Formats: sequence, structure tokens, C-alpha cells
Amino acid sequence: MERLVVVARECSARWQNSAPVWHLLGLGLLNLGRADEAVTPLSRAAKLLPKDAETLEHLALAQMQAGFGKDALRNFERCLGLEPDRLGALVSAASLANRQGNFQTAEKYCRRALRLTANQPEALFNLGLAMKGLGRKAEAAAALNNAASLTTGSGMAQNDIGLQLLDLGMVTEAECCFRRAIVLAPGNAMAHSNLGRALQIRGLDGDALAALRRAVELAPELAVTHANLAGAYNAVNRYLESEAASRQAIRLDPSQPGALCNLGNALMGQRRYGEAEACYRDALAIDPGYADARNNLGNLLQVLRRYDEALPCFRTIRDDRGYALGKAFHCAAQICDWGQRGKDEAALRLRLKQPDTYIDPFDFLALPAPDAAELQMRLGHLAATNHFGLGLLEQAPLAEPSSRPARDRLRIGYLSADFHNHATMHLMAGVLAAHDRSRFSIQLYSYGPDLDDDYRRQARENADVFRDIRELTDSEAATQIVADGVDILVDLKGYTQDARLGITARRPAPIIVSWLGYPGTLGHPRLADYIIGDPFVTPMETAGEFTEAIVQMPHCYQPNDRNRPVGPRPTREAAGLAETGFVFCSFNQIYKFNPETCDIWARLLKEVPGSVLWLLAAGQRVEENLQREYGRRGVTPGSLIFAPRVPLTEHLGRLRLADLALDTFPYGSHTTGSDALWSGVPMVTRTGNTFASRVGASLLNAVGLPEMVTHDWDAYFALARELALDPLKLSLLRQKLAGQRLHAPLFDTHRFTQDIESLYQKVWAQ
Repeated sequence: MERLVVVARECSARWQNSAPVWHLLGLGLLNLGRADEAVTPLSRAAKLLPKDAETLEHLALAQMQAGFGKDALRNFERCLGLEPDRLGALVSAASLANRQGNFQTAEKYCRRALRLTANQPEALFNLGLAMKGLGRKAEAAAALNNAASLTTGSGMAQNDIGLQLLDLGMVTEAECCFRRAIVLAPGNAMAHSNLGRALQIRGLDGDALAALRRAVELAPELAVTHANLAGAYNAVNRYLESEAASRQAIRLDPSQPGALCNLGNALMGQRRYGEAEACYRDALAIDPGYADARNNLGNLLQVLRRYDEALPCFRTIRDDRGYALGKAFHCAAQICDWGQRGKDEAALRLRLKQPDTYIDPFDFLALPAPDAAELQMRLGHLAATNHFGLGLLEQAPLAEPSSRPARDRLRIGYLSADFHNHATMHLMAGVLAAHDRSRFSIQLYSYGPDLDDDYRRQARENADVFRDIRELTDSEAATQIVADGVDILVDLKGYTQDARLGITARRPAPIIVSWLGYPGTLGHPRLADYIIGDPFVTPMETAGEFTEAIVQMPHCYQPNDRNRPVGPRPTREAAGLAETGFVFCSFNQIYKFNPETCDIWARLLKEVPGSVLWLLAAGQRVEENLQREYGRRGVTPGSLIFAPRVPLTEHLGRLRLADLALDTFPYGSHTTGSDALWSGVPMVTRTGNTFASRVGASLLNAVGLPEMVTHDWDAYFALARELALDPLKLSLLRQKLAGQRLHAPLFDTHRFTQDIESLYQKVWAQ
């Protein structure tokens, strides 16, 4: 071929106006892979023979390979205008149109090609890509599966088709393609690597890592094989190994943003946040449009509570199945930036109609809506199916539900990341201590940080088994739980930060219960059999809003540790409060605030002379936004007081300076509500149509203050205003709370523990 090109060059120098010579020269260069050099002679040939379809097709191919896409498509169109049934040009034009994102044009050319040759594999493959680009996934899958059945002798085709099927979520079909590719070419490193990705989605962590390690053995010089292995290590929380694989990928190809992103994830998993941030920013410097790096940077900034910086990260990500949109909504709520709230809500609702949506369900709990419960169930279902995939969700359970071995003690496993100084342990430390260890074996499975604090020590002391499973994969952790013979596994996280529902998805215990951490349904029966509620948060008439069966505690689903110390009451001056004036308080997290709640609280501040609203400090940006929102509602500057974060005991002591706690809506007070009541501060609440909006009612009924529960904003406002303007009535209410606080079910830890033990025995008996 090289000799032919030399001869063609010599001839073209002699016969400047010979179209066949220029065509021959260009075609030779094209066949040698020198498309950029082929463009000029083929252009000369096409100029001399403007009506020759073959010349135009070869010119278009050269332009396509050289990166001149628009020119190439134009010449394919000229070619097909002359010969509409030119099969090669139709297929190439479809491929180019797909690359350009012009999927309708690609579909047009593919269908013309398939009318000529019904089983043309490349046309079917490109039709699959076009249908996928147009969102017509069933048609895409059908075309790709047809292409796969026609190319069983081509390892390269099987690998390429498998990648597209994998992207469509057709994991089993993709796996078959990759395995065929490996049979045809055992040394194909990318086929091994892609097989590893498919197995990873199916939850077969060990097999996935074996396939990915094999890819590295076959092609140690390829950065992508190391990068894919690093990603798999991250997925199973093996961050040190991921770091090593990522760094090797970067050494081989420093310009690869994916490897930098994987390194950032590995460092983030080790809580080396500064280094992780630098990796994500380096990846974005290489490719500003790299959505994974921008998304992960946003998640990191969220963890660091730098929500004002995280928000623009998520805002600039367009099509990621709705995840970034949900995170943007949540970040905006965290800084009380409500300018796009209505627009975001509408966009989220629209996105929920798509079957591939993956929005973090937690971000939706603070959204008021008449159909909120229905939306939360759909969000949970979509999150489960699109995160874990049907491969994992349809696997046989590790522990059979019918397994009921005879034991002297029922084995209760608690699964969480929060067995340390955290709100979860603030609530349930007393329950762990009060469990009847003669009848129950308490086994704790911790995948959170190993912090040396009093709550961590209490957790260890009050468990028969305490396992730190941070370094285990979800599969390994589930296998350990099976080996320990847990009868009832209680997940304390749900869809909250750092959750690992991949453990419960493997069904490592006969019965799985969702409790305490996430106030709502998980949306998929695979993740939990039961949800623990009470007559207020989960009334039986709402059973259709849960994929779990409801089991009710008799008084309140929320435990409390009556041994929590309350620090000394400081002076108002020491707490940053004026010596006089009524103090409303809400120490809820800022994302629970919303414009409707702000309207009511602003009215209270205006109608109760000298009153202030005492909130938890949240940073300058947030406080400025809140001051501005209240200013727009006519509230006098200085009416908002921000309390610095202090240790819990000290916080409970200063809480006693508040006159009345105001609950948020629709995501109400949980631990913060119990904190106020434990400190002797009454709370006014409004109930709603979701678990999260009814927690305040549950707490108040369990502490003996049902009169503080309202059912709409008007009643809420009227009650809070009345108590603020009637010192005697408020004083009597506080006395009532003080008198019954230690005897009410809410703070009777021993009674609560007996009740939950009885509940465990009932679900086990069923």
C-alpha cells in the first residue's frame, strides 16, 4: 500500500487534472490510516468528479476520520443524493450522525439501510445507538440484541455491543456479550475489564474484582484497566487499593480525568478531603465538562458543609438521571436560597416520570406536597432499582426468610455508620444499655468512623458482638452477618448520609427491619420487611404508602436516653440573648426551613413584641440569606439570634432559656424535638401527610402534651401566638411538662426497651 501511494503521488504530479489518480492517492492514504492527509487528494478528485458517488463516499469517510464531521455529513448526503441505496454510505452516515448527537438523522439512515439488508449488523448497532439517544430504550435494546446475535464471531463487535447494553441497564445481556468476546479473544483486556463492570453491577464483588485484575494483567500498560480496577475498589470501600490503582493509571496517563476522579473518591473514602478536592479540580481542569468529577466535587463540598460552593457544581450538570438536580435542590435549601425553588420542584416532578431516574430520596423529605408520600415511595423504588440494579435485587437471599433455628436468645443485629457521638446514639444509647441480654443477643455492625468517644465506648460495652465492617465490601459484610447468625437485622440508616443499603439488599438475615434513621419507606421490599413506627407517624391507614409492613410501638417510635445529662442553665447574656423578650427557638437543620414556615415565623415575630427567633449558627451566607428573607417579610433586624455549636450537654442546658420551640414542616423535628422537651421547653407542631411531618405529634403525645399538636398553619400560628402572649398559660404548660417528663413514655427508656423487645419477638413469631 505504501508503494501504491508513492506511485499515486508521482502520477498526480504529472496528471494534475486526473480524478482517478487523486482518488487512488486519497484512498491509499485512507487505508493506511492517514485520513488527515487523504482529505486533500480526495477533495481534488471530488471537485473533478462532483457526480461520482464513490469518490464522495471516500471523501466523507476521510473527513469523518480526520474530525471534520460537518463536512463529512454534507458529503455523505451528496453521495446518497446520487445513489440512495449505497449501503456503506448509509451505515457510515448513521454512525457519524450518532457521534454528533443527531439521532433522528441516524435513525433515518439506519432504517434505509435495513430496508436494503434486513440483518445488516452495523446498521442494527447504529439504530440501537440512535434509539438510545432518543430515549426509546426498548427499541434500542431490541436492535442491539439483534446485532449481538449476528456478530457472535466477532469479539470486537460483542464488546462494543455489550458496552451499549450495559449502559441501558441490560446487565445480563451485556455480560453474555463480554463473555463471548473473551471466548473469541481471551487476551482482550477491555472485554475482561467490561465484564468486571457488569459483575460489579450484579453485586458479584469478588468475581468483578477478579475480572478487572485479569484485565490489568493482560494490559498493564493501559491506564484505563487500572482506572476501572480503581473504580471497582472504591465501590467496595477498599480505598487504599483504589488509591494505588488510581495512581498507577495516572502515572501511565496523567491526562486521564477518570483516574483523577477515582483517586479523589479513594481519598474521600479515607477522609482526606483536601487531597480529594484537589483531584476533582485537577480532573475538571483537564475536562471542564466531566460530570462525574463535578458531581463528586459537589458531594465533597456538601460533606464539608460548603453548600454555597456545592450548589453551582450541581447546577452545571445537565443529564445525570436527576441526581444533580436533587442535590442542587438540597444545597439551595441548606443555604436558604429559595430563588429557584418552584422551578426546581417542577423539574424534579417531571424527572420522576422517567424510569431511569436516580434522585437521592432524602433530598425530597423537606418538599411539601399533597402527594408527598406517593412521591417518596416512587423515589425510593427508583433509587433502589437504579442504584443496585435488578441483578442484585433478584438474587437469592443469603439468609432464607424461613430460617428459624432454635436459640436460647434472639439475635438482634443493628447496622449503622453512627455508633459514635451522633444523634442516633444520643437517642438509643439507653436502649442498648437496657436490652435484656438474657433473652436477646445484641450484635452491632459499624461501618462508620472508629472515633474514640464515650458513645462509641458505650456501644461496645453494651453489645455481645461489635464488628467494625468498614473495610469489608457489602458482600463480605453481609456474609459476616450470615455467619454470625443474626435473626433480625435492624438498619438504622435508610437513605441517609453514608448508608450502605447494599448490605441489606443481599438479605443477610431472615428478617430485616428499617428503623429510626430514615423517616419514610425505602420503596423496595428487598431492602426491609418491616418499618417500625407508631400510631402517629405510621397510622395503619397509611400502609399503602410503604413497601414495608408497618409495626407499631405503642407510644412513640423514637427512643430516648433518660440518662442524658442537661448542662447548667447559662445567663441570657452568656447565650447571646437580651435580658428580656420572648424567645422562640428552632434548632433544626437549616434545610428543613422553607418559605411557608418563614411566613408563619415572621408573623409571630411581628405580633409578639420584643420576641426573637433563636436558631443554630449556619455560616455567614446562610445567616445573611435568612436575615434578608425575614427583612422582606417586615421583621426588624436583630430578631434572629444565631447560637454557636457547642457540646450536647451544654446545648441542652442553654435550651432551657427558650420559651417555646417551633417545629418545622413538612420535615419536622426529630432529635431536636426530643432535645427541647427533655430540656423542659414545650414545642408547637403541625402534622402533615408523611412520616417525617408527623414525628412532632408522636413526641408530644408520648410526653403528654397532645394539646400542642395542630393540623394546619392557621392553628399552628394561633397556638404559638397565644402561648407567647399569655405568660400564665405558658407557665402552666411548662410546669405540666416538668411534672410528667420523667414519667411519660417518651423518656421512659426501660419501658421503651421492653416494648421494642416485645415487637421483635412478635415479628419473629410471624
